[in-house]
Amino acid sequence: MKLSIFLIFVFTLQAGATGFSQTVTLNLKNAPVKKVFKEIMRQTGVSIIYNEKNFEKLSPVNINVHESSIEEVLKICFKDQEYIYQINNNTVSIRPAPVVITPKKITVEEILEAPPITGTIVNADGVPLSDVSIVIKGSSTGVTTDASGKFSINVPDENAVLVISYVGYQEQEIRVGKQTNIGITLTALDSKIEEVVVVGYGAQSKRTLATATSRVSAGEFKNAIITTVDQALQGRTTGVQVTETSGEPGAATVVRIRGNNSLSGNNEPLYVIDGFPMPPYREASADNFYGSYTQNGLYGINPNDIESMEVLKDASATAIYGSRGANGVVLITTKSGKRGEGKIELTNRTTVGAIHSPINMMDSRQYATALNEYYNLNYGPGSEPFPNMDTVFKTTDWADLISQNSFREDISLSVSGGSAKSSYYISGNYLYEEGTIVNSDNGRGSIRANLNNEVNSWYTIKSQISLVRQKSNRAITGSRGWPFSGGLMDALKAPPTIDQYYYGDNSMGIPGFASWYFANPYLENTLKTDVLKNDYSIINIENWFSLTKELKLVVSLGGNQNLTRRQVFYPVETAAGFNANGGLGNNTMANTYSYNVNAYLNYDKTLGIDHKINFTLGGEYNNQIVELLNTGSSGYDIPSFGIDNIGAARVASIGSYREDRKLQSGFFRGNYSYKGKYILNTSIRLDGAS
Repeated sequence: MKLSIFLIFVFTLQAGATGFSQTVTLNLKNAPVKKVFKEIMRQTGVSIIYNEKNFEKLSPVNINVHESSIEEVLKICFKDQEYIYQINNNTVSIRPAPVVITPKKITVEEILEAPPITGTIVNADGVPLSDVSIVIKGSSTGVTTDASGKFSINVPDENAVLVISYVGYQEQEIRVGKQTNIGITLTALDSKIEEVVVVGYGAQSKRTLATATSRVSAGEFKNAIITTVDQALQGRTTGVQVTETSGEPGAATVVRIRGNNSLSGNNEPLYVIDGFPMPPYREASADNFYGSYTQNGLYGINPNDIESMEVLKDASATAIYGSRGANGVVLITTKSGKRGEGKIELTNRTTVGAIHSPINMMDSRQYATALNEYYNLNYGPGSEPFPNMDTVFKTTDWADLISQNSFREDISLSVSGGSAKSSYYISGNYLYEEGTIVNSDNGRGSIRANLNNEVNSWYTIKSQISLVRQKSNRAITGSRGWPFSGGLMDALKAPPTIDQYYYGDNSMGIPGFASWYFANPYLENTLKTDVLKNDYSIINIENWFSLTKELKLVVSLGGNQNLTRRQVFYPVETAAGFNANGGLGNNTMANTYSYNVNAYLNYDKTLGIDHKINFTLGGEYNNQIVELLNTGSSGYDIPSFGIDNIGAARVASIGSYREDRKLQSGFFRGNYSYKGKYILNTSIRLDGAS
């Protein structure tokens, strides 16, 4: 049992930050209204939207209130003044009261006799706006939009003018004319909206944040050609280094946050997707000859499904995740549906690539001449491997034989939408990419569904489900022991004097290049089998309970499964299969299960005018099980049986492995803000692992 305690205190000074409050205390005499507004915003943190030009003729006010509501203060300010206001959450919109202009008297009968005018009101993103006010100018007749942003209103004649107003948006006036159906787009007013940052087990106002974090939004990598979400961090966040380990399709990347923390241990950050911690990277095979293959734990996530990523860098930010956050934490938030009518989005990206600078190799005569000179210098005259240069005429360009143009196709389809209390986001993705080495490709198909539902005023449920299937034909990469180097390295070492179909039976009569001593790059890459298959599944359910206005309880249940199968076979035509007297193979199956349960309370309260407290207290349980089965075989009397018939091999080996890891944790995070300037952050976590 290992216990580790993380205790971080951060005390910082920030200017201009403040918390929200429910009450206002003022004692002002003959004060301009704008001064009152500034004092309200300072004490409460609300945004007050108004046009200064409209307030030049406002009379000064005398006000003396103690812990009064914002609405009460505004009533005093606008007493006997021709202005109106609207309060919506933390935003107050103020504008002059409509001026009643009656060039002629409009009767109810006249309005009812006129044909109705219909329309739809949306914002700049095309999202319908509900409860928008539509009033006929010069009258008290008006309507509001429904949940779909639609309205219908009767007007007296073509000269009627509709006044459109909504909190936080610019007011518009539209002359009806001969229109019977009107589409209206409202423009948002410039206002300072508080930015919220995901910090682990909840979110926090950025202005009260005293830790090192970086944010990458979906818009920053929307047009980038990336396969996994960790590639989206490259060049977009400070202090984060992203390195490609291989040009092979689907290969893992190396991510380092503020450098390495260990000389020999794991330095990868912790990835948390919608509150669910992902299992660490692991190898699909540990056999040195076949080449271990490090899987990318994020390969099962479609980058098009990502809304944003928060990178937690320093100890204060990562302490809430304990020992697992020692190398930094990447918090990934996937997309969810937006309120309004359904939205369908289809993207298709097709790319073709080629090797920029092909390798210029010796032809057969140049190679034979150079080799003869080497043997003459080192072994004396008469030792030349090519005594008759006239027989050397054919050149095999091995690098050209095993290389090809790369191809990539990425198709994504998503459907999203929602109502006032529920939303949905459903997506599908197909990805196929071919590498620059023959017989290397990678395919992925994925489905995701994110559903949110506000059951009632105190309970909301959120669910995320993801299913992914991957299949890769792997290129020969890395070192498998001399003389096998893999990929282009084998091609660079292979003699150009040998035909591409030669496989080591000494048929060419060239000493030193028979049997084990020559790995034919073309046959190695085209005849070998190295198939990797992965099935990923993730399900996560979050239950949000509003116990009081200040206190919330969140209970999250999640599960992940990753089934990996790898089959490797070298037939007798390859050097490895030739020396195994009938073929050489390996079959690996690994199954990883991960379960996670966490529950935490979040309390947020403003005390008086200057003090704000926020704390999170909770616990977490994680269980990860890894099961591995590995079989090896060599020497097939009937080589065509291959890897699927291990029993037909003369030599077979079987190995298995099982690991069960458990982690139980308790954590606490507290934030205190005084006047929005002095901030104290505290994080404590206790981990017990077995």
